[in-house]
Amino acid sequence: WKKQFARSGNDHSLLLGLHNIEGVSSESSTAVGKVRLDLASGSVLVQVQGLDNDQRHDVWLIGIGHDNGQNTAADPTDPSGRMIRLGTLQATENGNAKLAVQLQDQDLHGLRLERIVVARSGQDPRRSLLLSGTPSLFQRLYFQEQRDRIASAESANHPAAEPAFLAFLIAPANAQLAGGTPDLAALIAEGENLFFNETFDGNGRTCGTCHRAENNFTIDPDFIATLPADDPLFVAEFNADLTDLEDPVLMRQYGLIRANVDGFEDPANKFVMRSVPHMLGMSLSIQSAATEPPLEMTGWSGDGAPGNGTLREFTIGAVTQHFTKTLNRIPGEDFRLPTDAELDAIEAFTLSLGRQAEMNFETMQLTDVNAERGRLLFITEDSQNKTVQAGKCNICHRNGGALTVAGVNQNFDTGIENMPHPAAAAGLTLPRDDGFGTQLNTGTGGFGDATFNTASIIEAADTAPYFHHNGAATLEEAIAFYGSPEFTNSIEGQRLMLQDSGGQEMAVEVDALAAFLRVINALDNIRSVTDFLDRATLRATVADSQKLLALAQADLNDAMTVLNQSELHLKDGIPHLQQAQSFIDAAANAATVIERDDAIALAISEAQTAKSAMVMDAGPDTTNPVVSIVSPTAGSSVTGLVTIAADATDNVAVDTVVFMVGSTELGQDFTAPYAQAWDTALFPEGVQQISVTAVDSSGNSQTAQITVNVTHAPPPDTISPTVAISAPVDGATVSGTINIVADATDDVGIAKVIFTAGTAEIGQDASAPFALPFDTTSIANGAMQITATAVDTSGNSSSANITLTVSNAPPQCTVYSCPVPPPPPTEPPPPPTIPIGSSPDGEFSGEVISKNPDTSTLTVSTGNGPLTLRITSSTEFLGSIAMDFHSILIGHVVQGEFFSSVGEALWVEADLPPGL
Repeated sequence: WKKQFARSGNDHSLLLGLHNIEGVSSESSTAVGKVRLDLASGSVLVQVQGLDNDQRHDVWLIGIGHDNGQNTAADPTDPSGRMIRLGTLQATENGNAKLAVQLQDQDLHGLRLERIVVARSGQDPRRSLLLSGTPSLFQRLYFQEQRDRIASAESANHPAAEPAFLAFLIAPANAQLAGGTPDLAALIAEGENLFFNETFDGNGRTCGTCHRAENNFTIDPDFIATLPADDPLFVAEFNADLTDLEDPVLMRQYGLIRANVDGFEDPANKFVMRSVPHMLGMSLSIQSAATEPPLEMTGWSGDGAPGNGTLREFTIGAVTQHFTKTLNRIPGEDFRLPTDAELDAIEAFTLSLGRQAEMNFETMQLTDVNAERGRLLFITEDSQNKTVQAGKCNICHRNGGALTVAGVNQNFDTGIENMPHPAAAAGLTLPRDDGFGTQLNTGTGGFGDATFNTASIIEAADTAPYFHHNGAATLEEAIAFYGSPEFTNSIEGQRLMLQDSGGQEMAVEVDALAAFLRVINALDNIRSVTDFLDRATLRATVADSQKLLALAQADLNDAMTVLNQSELHLKDGIPHLQQAQSFIDAAANAATVIERDDAIALAISEAQTAKSAMVMDAGPDTTNPVVSIVSPTAGSSVTGLVTIAADATDNVAVDTVVFMVGSTELGQDFTAPYAQAWDTALFPEGVQQISVTAVDSSGNSQTAQITVNVTHAPPPDTISPTVAISAPVDGATVSGTINIVADATDDVGIAKVIFTAGTAEIGQDASAPFALPFDTTSIANGAMQITATAVDTSGNSSSANITLTVSNAPPQCTVYSCPVPPPPPTEPPPPPTIPIGSSPDGEFSGEVISKNPDTSTLTVSTGNGPLTLRITSSTEFLGSIAMDFHSILIGHVVQGEFFSSVGEALWVEADLPPGL
């Protein structure tokens, strides 16, 4: 939980959901909201949607005072609590409501927050509560640890920065050790007592009525058949006020309990019949990726708890639904609500049940051939283009738990409700159960979106029957469902097939998978037996020790039962388990503590021998992860904000990557790609060591280190350069090509000098001496401004300019180079004499009328009418006339006068040979 909390980046914030909780709220409402309390600044933001806009609503802090002792006032209607009004919610443009307020320490008057409440304005929030939210056990534990850490630092004369409003939160109630740290062992023990003995002033039921410790914290038809008629489980059969609380036939024959999780507003009609899930290993199964309630996966559909949908609040829903004296379900009359202290303790006890760590299916190897075949099927997630058999179980049940590879419990549509149920075959009515949510499914008539969340299956073999409706009586039936049309055609069945590289369905080999699940169940039983026996040697009283010995015997019975069901390890495992039972009997009847402990040690040894016969485990994962630093590179210089990037891999899984510079931890990353931002400005200049440590799921770690040189970047360069034009001098008269020279300097460096004539850039120079030749004949005579602009390496610039007078002589005009026609000759040329068989020879002037590249002809208008010239390879031109008929380039090469379009003036002097 702390890892997920750290990932959120809200480790100084208290985040609460606001919900209408049946039995807690004074009236029903569909409104929901959320609260963010910044414990560093004291700012509070409350946002609510779905309120009646015609009503005004206030937000209140409900709590206890420092002098009020331990918190026993989880019921917000308890008048002993302290309360402070934060303000009135204001409507927003989108129809929602919002309140932002800044807490002041002096305004809190020593209050310790228990819950935040929304109530109608002008009414006592303890009497007219509409929405409420309360910190969870883990939130309280986390912030209590923060307080203890700060107190420890202060006692060692190393003051630590404390969020200003950290002390505002109430600590976990119950069982405090010295210094205020919660004693979790005592908290769990208190929760155990409440779980099995507290009726909450209701109909006689306890949490243990349905979740029986002696039956793996669940019930089934065979176990129910052993109970006496007056057991509180059967209260609907002997209490006339509770006739409709249960369906006795469905409960006795199929182990189904009536639950109103799909619509508490109409419990007589909107209900489902659900099995009682076991509670083992819940600390490893409730994790959710949700940011909106339900925040934890607590029921078959993930919505079994009211309020924020957490395991802590599940108890409120259970008491309200199942402990009531009448179907009116009125708090204070039909039952009392659990206090915050009780909710803390019951949650702690629940989380302590069963295994506290996942198995590793990758490293183990089972000795039974069929079970080992099942293991390989279980962990193989892809058919590799149909070259291998893939059971794909590991995709949703990572290592046999309830989490996916992403580490969360998800809801899936597996088509399970379409599975034929034996109750229907027997003619009994079983209401449609569409899983998560309260929305009506018009296609089926049920309520929900057809999805259910997964359950841990390491404990499956000894917790039959199976699924949310107990529709599969045996393990084999449950496994076979995943090869049925109901599953294959479901959304999840299709998804698994589509994501397979060969489009392959799940390979459901029932016997192999059943053998595997029975072996791992037995292995977990042996783990539990060892735990119970170890604890039995530490108990102060004989009664406590005897209780633990009895629980160890029950787990040994479970292990032998599930192994016998598949005829597994009949000769090499079960005999040792039987011998362990004999030693436990001896311990239970021992005359002295020494005799008891000796017998317990022998029982543990026999149980471990049985385990060794079943699994060739590679042992605990001792392989360190592999980690390397990708950037920055070793020995490089760094400045400003730097990203440290790392690669990390492990044979099982990388859990955390920790980034440090010197002895300072920068942060942690939990998912690839692993990276961390580093502000080098917070560290002194010089060599610094970067360390990146990868930690795997078994606690193995490996560290990679490099050194870099930290240099603090100089302040930004805001100084402009200086520039002056040294030649020509200002006011000079120039002609032809001149050389413009500029002097430029800067405190950092000159990047370039830009030269401009008027508004047109004429060139740049990037190195001193900064100079540029400029042909003044390209511009008109007269005054001209020359500008030199110096730009430094940071982009700063400055300019200098001078004014020059341009004076260039006019160009000499020739018939070949003048851009305008020459003046007419003073005397007309004599008329040409054209010999017979020859072509005209002389000077022609006019305009180009047309061209024909295909015939190499050019037609020119003259004073005597058009004249067509044809150019051949033997044509000679005076003055090296050039031609290219495809672009009509006619002109004098020396002067570079070319004519490129029809309509331009043209003068041609040619010696025209015969035939032209």
